[in-house]
Amino acid sequence: MTENSDGQCVICNKIISNTSSSLVPAKLKRHLDTNHPELKDKSVSFFERHKEVRRTGAAAIQKFVKTDNENATEASFLLSYKIARAGKPHTIAEDLIKPCMTEIVTCVLGEEAAKKVSAVQCSNNVISDRIHKISDHIQN
Repeated sequence: MTENSDGQCVICNKIISNTSSSLVPAKLKRHLDTNHPELKDKSVSFFERHKEVRRTGAAAIQKFVKTDNENATEASFLLSYKIARAGKPHTIAEDLIKPCMTEIVTCVLGEEAAKKVSAVQCSNNVISDRIHKISDHIQN
């Protein structure tokens, strides 16, 4: 059962909603009998273990998975750091690096990946700001 009054199958994650929460167990049982008949003779502990594995597995994955926006921000910081280390002007990111990255990724990985790469912020002001943030962090 979820926090609201809906029931959820721990095998296929289908949500069985109902306005009366007292009927949810019966609906879950019917769902199990019709959609997972091979599991209907399993004990309650089997389903509790399955629920726990799904819950902990999802929590573990969420810790390591970043959103596209977080990845783009991290990439922008990495790019800024490399530009600062190389002593190149901030304009190189917007004028040369980003167009090259987009073309290369389009050729090698396709349009969908290129859209993600184009989300990386690398304007002159962003690069300058990120370099200042990195240097402030190093000083602290």
